[in-house]
Formats: sequence, C-alpha cells, structure tokens
Amino acid sequence: MANEIDQNQEIAALKHENRSLLVEMKELKATLNAESEVKEKTIEKLKQKLEERDGTISFYKGVYEAMEREASGLKQKLEDVSQWKQKAGLLSTVKHISETVQIKELQSEVSELKNKLEIKGNEISEE
Repeated sequence: MANEIDQNQEIAALKHENRSLLVEMKELKATLNAESEVKEKTIEKLKQKLEERDGTISFYKGVYEAMEREASGLKQKLEDVSQWKQKAGLLSTVKHISETVQIKELQSEVSELKNKLEIKGNEISEE
C-alpha cells in the first residue's frame, strides 16, 4: 500500500508539474504573441514610412528631372541668344562696312560729277 501511495503521490506531483508546465507554456505563448504583435505593428509602421519615403523620393526625382529639362532648355536658349548676338554683331559690322563702301562710292560719284561739271563749265566758258 505504501507503494501505491507513493505512486499516487508521484502521479499527483507529475500532474501538478504538467499543469504548471502547461500554464507556463500558455504564459510564454501569450508573451510571444504579444511580442509578435508589437513587432508586426513596428514592421507595418516601418513599411508605411518606407512607402512615404519612396513617394517623396519619386516626387523629388520628378522635380529634379523637370528642373534638368528646364535647365537644358534654358542653356539651349542662352546658346541661341549668344549666337544671335554674334550674328547681330557680324551683321552690324557688315552693314557698317557696306555703308562705308557706299559712302566712298557716292563720294567717288560726286567727285566724278564735279569733274564732269568742271569740264562742262570749262567747255562752256571756252565757247
């Protein structure tokens, strides 16, 4: 009988230990679940921040590309204006040279006409 009591006590002790282990396992599982939920929420927040940053990066990338296109366009316009200024300068120089040549031609014509007039005047006075 003592043996049977010892076995019953051992069975009771094992059952108690089993219940304690089950309770501890449930507590650990609950703790693990709570920690897991916190980590999942943290991951979701980080994903959200990443998406926001991606959106911000995409926005500023678009702005940068637009500014690059605008800068390229302005650079081309500046080159065009520079070429037009250069052409205008050349045109002004050609115009000045042309005017100078015309003036010399006119002076030459005036001189010829004066000479002809003088010759005619001399012919008339000789008659």
